[in-house]
Amino acid sequence: MSSIRDVAKLAGVGVGTVSRVTNNSGYVAEQTRKKVEAAIKELGYEPNEMAKSLIANNSKIIALILPTIHHPLFSKFAYHVEQVLNANGYKLLICNSNFEVEKELEYIKLLNKKVIGGIIFITNSNINDYLSENLPIVTIDRHLSNEMIYISSDNYAGGRQAAKHLLSKGCSNLGFLGGFPNVETEVHKRKQGFNDFLTDKNIPYTSFEEEDVIEDFDKYIEQFWNKHSSLDGVFAVTDILAYKLINYLHSIGKKVPEDVKVVGYDGIDLFDISQTKLTTIVQPIDIMGEAAAESVMNIVEKKKVKHKYILPVELRQGEST
Repeated sequence: MSSIRDVAKLAGVGVGTVSRVTNNSGYVAEQTRKKVEAAIKELGYEPNEMAKSLIANNSKIIALILPTIHHPLFSKFAYHVEQVLNANGYKLLICNSNFEVEKELEYIKLLNKKVIGGIIFITNSNINDYLSENLPIVTIDRHLSNEMIYISSDNYAGGRQAAKHLLSKGCSNLGFLGGFPNVETEVHKRKQGFNDFLTDKNIPYTSFEEEDVIEDFDKYIEQFWNKHSSLDGVFAVTDILAYKLINYLHSIGKKVPEDVKVVGYDGIDLFDISQTKLTTIVQPIDIMGEAAAESVMNIVEKKKVKHKYILPVELRQGEST
């Protein structure tokens, strides 16, 4: 792969001249510009976007920080973010943080140095102390401050819909299956909505949750059912947990939905985990991704931007209820 020095040598100019041509900044004589462009074409040279952003001090590279790219919800979100950014001349840089706060902090450093233009964050880490409200950052399902933009589905309404649906299907012994990070996120409102709907009707329910990343889903589900095997209706905080529960219930001879009805939250299809099409609260992931991309671009370009997006959800009837 050719370097900027190779281009400069072939064109008979300095590295700085090549840089001015590739970044379209500063004066370069027309004859010299043509020599540089010819050398670039001959060598197939492609300028390094990171290096260009350092020089231009106005990067059009947006970082998307995800806990894991393997989650189908996050990969779908990334797809819609990239579509909007690409259509507007921006590049997307994906960071698979693997729940490691050190990786996330590295990208905040790059943002402060203007190596990247902005960040879209999906994080469960405690990063509040490392952020300032004037940074071009958009968060998903995290309300970090009144000045920082955040985008979320209506988790509270989703929790209420789940409770209402299970009751409408004749369930009388309800349970909530959770798993939350140890920082406050909008996802906590799923349980709050579920709780408030049932409390308003004086209907008790069982709750099972951990405030940490679940390391072993199968073990977690087994522990849940061993403690609460009399339940006939369960709202799982994510589709992953819901599918894992259905798979476990099938393995011990329980029928879904005849014996136990299950509602998830997200709106993803995981037929490699279970052949049962899940009843779930569907998030508008496409709209969330597009809103995140448009918001971070508006911040970078110093345009007016909305600080809070709470997007509607809907219940999709499946085979699990």
